[in-house]
Amino acid sequence: MRMFSIIFVAVLSASFSAQAISGSSSGTRGGGNTAAAEFSSIASEIINDLVQKSVVDVSGFQFDTKRFQVKFMTTKVFVSSLPLTLKGKDVMAINDPAANEVTFYIKDWNKLTATQKRVLVTHELIGLSFPEVIDLNYQYSSAIVKLLGAGEGAKLAETLSCQGSEPGWEASFYKKTASFKWEGGRIRFPKAVYSQAGATSSDFLIAVNATNGSSELSGFITLVETYKGSAKAKTICSVGTGNLRYPYSIQFFLDGKSYTGCCESKSKPVEEGQD
Repeated sequence: MRMFSIIFVAVLSASFSAQAISGSSSGTRGGGNTAAAEFSSIASEIINDLVQKSVVDVSGFQFDTKRFQVKFMTTKVFVSSLPLTLKGKDVMAINDPAANEVTFYIKDWNKLTATQKRVLVTHELIGLSFPEVIDLNYQYSSAIVKLLGAGEGAKLAETLSCQGSEPGWEASFYKKTASFKWEGGRIRFPKAVYSQAGATSSDFLIAVNATNGSSELSGFITLVETYKGSAKAKTICSVGTGNLRYPYSIQFFLDGKSYTGCCESKSKPVEEGQD
C-alpha cells in the first residue's frame, strides 16, 4: 500500500507545525503530499480554535481541548491510495489511538466538500484523543464543527502571483480570494480559506482550500528560503523561463489534477538569477 504521511509537532501552546514525511508507518523521512498537508492544516486550524475554549460541551460530554493538543504532538497522518476497510466495511479513514496514527483514503477525501473535510478531520481527532467517545454517526464531530464555524482562516496581506508550465497556467491569491487561469479557461474562488500549515523561523507554509460549485482547489505555498547561521541562501524555484528565480513555490490540486509552479509578491518579487 502506497502511503504518504505528516507528523505533527507542537511549537507553541496553540500553534502546530507539520513536517512532511513518507514511507512506511515507521515514519521514514522523505517527500510530502498535498492531501496530507491539507489534512494537517485543517487539523491545526481546528485544534487552534478548540484550545482557546478550554472545555467544549457537546451532548453532555465535556471535551478537554488540551487532550487534542497533547495527543497530536506526535500523531502521524497517512494517505492511502487503496480503499480502507474496518470490520468488513468500507470507511473513509481509520484512526489508531495506540499507534498515534490516522490513515485516510485519497479518493474519498477528494470527493468531500470543505465542511465535510472539517467534520471528518474532527471525527478522527476525537477517535485519537477520546477513544471512549463513540462518534459513529458524526454527531459529536458535526456539533463541534458547527460550534467552531466554517473556518475563516487567515487573510493574505498581499497578492501572490503564481505561474507554471506544461501546460502553461497562472494563478493569484489575495486576502480571501483565489483565481486560476489556463489556456481556454478561467475560474475564480471568492471564498478561499488560508491557514498556517507550518512555520518556523526559517520557513513559511500556507495552505489554501477553495471551492466554487463543483470545482475545488487545495494546496500549499512555501517560501523557498533557507538560513544557515546569519547567512541567507535562496533555493531556486523556476518555471523554466530564462534565469528567473521566484521566492515562493506552490503545489496544489484543482479538480483532482496536480499543478506545481512558482510565485512572487510585491515585497518579494522574482529576481534575475546569477551563476
